Amino acid sequence: MVLIVSAVIYLAISTLFLLIMTEIHLADFEQRSTQAFYLAESAITKGVVRLRANHKNHHVLNDLIAIGGRQHALTTTFIPKPCGNDNTAKAWYALNLQGLGVVTGQQTATRRKVGRDVVLKPFALLAKRNITLQNLCHISGPNDTNGNLHGNGQVIIGDHVNIEGDASSSTGILISSNATVTGDSSQKEPWIAFPDFSVPLYIPKYAYHGEEYQAQPLSLLSFPSADGTSRLDIYYKGSPNDENPAGIYILPHKIADNIGGTMTVFTTFDIQGTVIVQNSFALRGRVRINPAVDHFPAFISSNGYPIEMTFIDRTTIEAAYSDLDVDDLALIPDENSIQGAIYSRGDIGLTAFSDSAKVAGSMFGQNIALNGNSTIEVTYDPGIMTDPPPGLQLVDYGAWREIIE
Repeated sequence: MVLIVSAVIYLAISTLFLLIMTEIHLADFEQRSTQAFYLAESAITKGVVRLRANHKNHHVLNDLIAIGGRQHALTTTFIPKPCGNDNTAKAWYALNLQGLGVVTGQQTATRRKVGRDVVLKPFALLAKRNITLQNLCHISGPNDTNGNLHGNGQVIIGDHVNIEGDASSSTGILISSNATVTGDSSQKEPWIAFPDFSVPLYIPKYAYHGEEYQAQPLSLLSFPSADGTSRLDIYYKGSPNDENPAGIYILPHKIADNIGGTMTVFTTFDIQGTVIVQNSFALRGRVRINPAVDHFPAFISSNGYPIEMTFIDRTTIEAAYSDLDVDDLALIPDENSIQGAIYSRGDIGLTAFSDSAKVAGSMFGQNIALNGNSTIEVTYDPGIMTDPPPGLQLVDYGAWREIIE
């Protein structure tokens, strides 16, 4: 009887021990499996960070991370999506990223692998529909960075246009024999969604360094000409102040280059900040915009209105308004210079009619048309990808999915 009881107790203790050990083993496995999954997700994130800095860097990314005193591995693989009529070409901006996380244990290692599609938008020019470039337009990037462009519709590169970068379309490209494209222009890239921009982050209030501030209206001086055939509107604002440190300014009313087809309107901007356009914008005059915060946009058209600018020389304005005070004339910018992106849910059109213009930033519009009669230079700022302004989405993400090996 004693032997039977002892045997039963022994079996019970052994069973309990096995259950405890099994539970510990399962708990350890579940913990390592969860850690491996988070490592795989981290690998995807690291891959996107690298692509933001250089969208062409597709080399396998390996890294180590310490968890619980042990070194664990994560690997990112970059797989361009197929494109073209026969799906044999590889997309430049649409990729599948695969992240692998490996968590080591005492006896074995746990592996988890996930995949996610991403679409990048590292462009000097990005149009939802068409891009048309004519006459002395120069698209480039700083140092070794290219100034790439893409239109989902037709892309037309006319005479005397120079593009230091890649040109792509989802429909077709026409390139003049007198144009130069130093990069690749043979690609028929998949359709790229127009980037979202959350304008409510800027108006009527915006957050900056943990505080909330009110966007301010622009200041305007208006001068009719002596003969009544034209008018000069000067928009200006001093440096950002304590009440508006990021320099966010609202332009609520219409900008027109003529009134009733009989009165010419010259308009100038000299702003240190970001201008939120809330009405139609057809400017004939001079513009100097320098955002107060690095990589912030210069112009944001919030309601789908087009942004059209025709740049003219300063002497034309001075000749028509020679009776203006010296202080008023000093508010007219010496050069046409836009530092920062131009974003419009409508069209964008720039014409260098009688003076050149420089844009250091990207343009995002439904249709984009540049006519550089007196030269338009667009220089891509790569900082818009690595340190984008609030609300501008330049990377699209697909859904997570686990890959079973």
